[in-house]
Amino acid sequence: MAGRTGPFVGGQSPRSAESLLDQIAESALDDDYYLVRSGGARRGRLSLLLVGLCVAVLSAAITVAAVQARSTRPAGEIERQSLAADIAARRATLAERQATADRLADQVEALRAAASRTGDLSDDVRAATAESGAEGSGLVVSIYPSTQGNLDGRVTASDLQILVNGLWYAGAEAIAVDGRRLGALSAIRPFEGGITIDYRRIEPPYTVVALGDGDQLETKFDATPSGQYWQRRTEGTDVTLSMAPSSELEVPAAPRKRTSTDHATVVKEDR
Repeated sequence: MAGRTGPFVGGQSPRSAESLLDQIAESALDDDYYLVRSGGARRGRLSLLLVGLCVAVLSAAITVAAVQARSTRPAGEIERQSLAADIAARRATLAERQATADRLADQVEALRAAASRTGDLSDDVRAATAESGAEGSGLVVSIYPSTQGNLDGRVTASDLQILVNGLWYAGAEAIAVDGRRLGALSAIRPFEGGITIDYRRIEPPYTVVALGDGDQLETKFDATPSGQYWQRRTEGTDVTLSMAPSSELEVPAAPRKRTSTDHATVVKEDR
């Protein structure tokens, strides 16, 4: 009994049973399972590859966008700084012009105040520039041409100009010829053998009124080249020149056109 081994089912030995179990374990799954398993592994690897590729593409896109944003940021910053500097410069220019306008306005107000305080001075200036009439002491000069009809006995516009210039040089404050006040733009001219003042004819004898100190005017006039010219002019020509100081003389204002200048204005053309 001890050395006997019992029989196995089907008459197989223990070794054969073990081989059978191994075969069952190895072939427990169908062959199609292994085929499906190997295909899933390949698809998994493909999926991983696709995911990696997408991640790489997305990373590259993000990198490119970041680089572009960084490259465009300095340009935008420069434009902003330039615009801010332009605004600051324009504000400074505006402030400077406003300050200039305020300064000019102050000067105008000061001049107006000064003009209101110097009313008497303004009257004196108007009288000296022939814009208004004047009165006072002075010298009366009378000129009589020759009655002989000789050519050198006529009094010309040039003779009268020399006389007037000499009186100004002697210190006359205002001068009128035959009642016509001489201003800064007055003119003594010849016309058809006679004399005109401001294009108005005057007739002999000629009377010249000069305001100032009459005695000094006469003395100073005789010492001027004009006085010496007239001294020669009256010798041997029958032309008479007489001077008489007076304490009460009056001269009118000159015509407005002879005391102010005309300024050009822009002509507006129709377009």
